Amino acid sequence: MSKLKARIRSWLIISLIILGFVVISTLFEKPTEIMFSTGLGLDLFIIIICLLLFFHGVKTEGLETSLSLFLTAFIFFGGAEAFWVYIGKTDLVPHTYTYNIGYLRFLGIPFLIGSGWFIWVYAAYKLIVRGFAKHSIWVKSLLAGFFGLAIDFCTDPAAVNIQRASSGSAYWEWSVQNTQTLFTVPIYNFWGWFVSMFIVIFLYDQFWVKRKELNRYLLAMVAIFILSLLLIKVPRILADILFGEMHFLPIPFTEGGIISIDKIGMFAVIGIGILGLFILAIAHKRIWDWFFYTGFLGGLVYNLFLVFTLQKAFPTSWIIYIVFPSILFILGFCWRYALSNSISYCQQ
Repeated sequence: MSKLKARIRSWLIISLIILGFVVISTLFEKPTEIMFSTGLGLDLFIIIICLLLFFHGVKTEGLETSLSLFLTAFIFFGGAEAFWVYIGKTDLVPHTYTYNIGYLRFLGIPFLIGSGWFIWVYAAYKLIVRGFAKHSIWVKSLLAGFFGLAIDFCTDPAAVNIQRASSGSAYWEWSVQNTQTLFTVPIYNFWGWFVSMFIVIFLYDQFWVKRKELNRYLLAMVAIFILSLLLIKVPRILADILFGEMHFLPIPFTEGGIISIDKIGMFAVIGIGILGLFILAIAHKRIWDWFFYTGFLGGLVYNLFLVFTLQKAFPTSWIIYIVFPSILFILGFCWRYALSNSISYCQQ
């Protein structure tokens, strides 16, 4: 018990250090030009979702697991995003991308980026690691990689094009040139989601769950972070040399215009809400699963809200057909997790 308290205390200290960086970064950067709806409003939305998932983790896995998962996602992915944005501002590599969302900041990037990664990492942990408990960590990590890829198909193509259908800006803007794109997004970004989710789930299981040594875990995180950079960037460099600039299946945003996002948003919320309640009906035995599905589906609904907005504004585009198979793939994991929970409950 004393070792558990010591580990929790260490994670809490790390949390306070990160909070300090958030406060300092926000005060120094002062991103006043960002609109409230995509600034502080979006920050609060992501924070609420994270809290729902965090409390679900506390009740089902314990405080230590919730803290360690949140900080693993925030440090690993937040650090990676901050690293690439920072060196993109130097002459070391070409400028990569810039963010137009979020008011709270962390080391030059929106605070909600690191927090948002927790949503998907926690969802992958619960839906895959728990839902496929009898499988090897290699199988679970591989499924987590495909899960991350499906999430990115629901996110990136809409987030970088949403300015076409609203008066706001794209959530982030890619500045890369002489590379290959798929659905208007650099292909290596999709590969990066797959690799990153695979690595983080593998890292957490092998270096934290089985060992519980914080110092070694943080060192392993740094080492695997460097490995992930090589696995993501080396293939990109080779592809750029071999193929140059190529655009695969660009989304035809040719007919349409700015629409009322509020109206189409209601359709998105209602539709996904019905799907969510359908899944909840299977897992209703444990009330805390409501926290999980509300948080996870809340994040997914927001991404789909952007997709449906673009589809409504540009009926000739086929962005919804990119996303639809990914939605079914993700909901398949939800079904598996809900079913395994129901079976476990009935066996008690």
